[in-house]
Amino acid sequence: MGAWIEWAFIAAYSSDDREGTYNLDHGKRWINTNAFFARLHALNGNGFLATYCTWTMRDAFLSTPTTHYAAMDCHVSSASQWILCSGQNILQHILHPPPQDEKDHMLPKPQPWTLDVWRRWKAGFAAAGEEENLKQETRRLAKKSAALMETLEAVLVPEGEADGVEVPGTGLETNDS
Repeated sequence: MGAWIEWAFIAAYSSDDREGTYNLDHGKRWINTNAFFARLHALNGNGFLATYCTWTMRDAFLSTPTTHYAAMDCHVSSASQWILCSGQNILQHILHPPPQDEKDHMLPKPQPWTLDVWRRWKAGFAAAGEEENLKQETRRLAKKSAALMETLEAVLVPEGEADGVEVPGTGLETNDS
């Protein structure tokens, strides 16, 4: 049963599905799908859903400069759902990595999240909040996400915490090591 569930999630993140995000109706469904996955992640706190968070953040902040603004509205709004629904869990996993699950999964082993990655996402949200070509609602969500990330970091990250703290579940590791 678990493998079927993983394949159902993978289908939602297919390249065909992501490429349609410039379409308004499809974009709304995509944002809702990410909100659903982020809420599930908030409930179980880790697992394969972290991979989908990584993919969503990649689409929002590592897209090519030629990405259509309607698609960027969708990607940034989708990424915001992860922070607004599960941001505290994500940061907790960066600061206190869960034990590695050695079970065989259908998804490849993800690269670890780091505090540096968290801060790059926060900077991406801050930049999106000021991007005039994005919709007002997208900019509002981006600013709200950046503010929440700043608050979570101020509360949860100990003074002087070094960058490079890692947790399984990303793909946006730093090249600083």
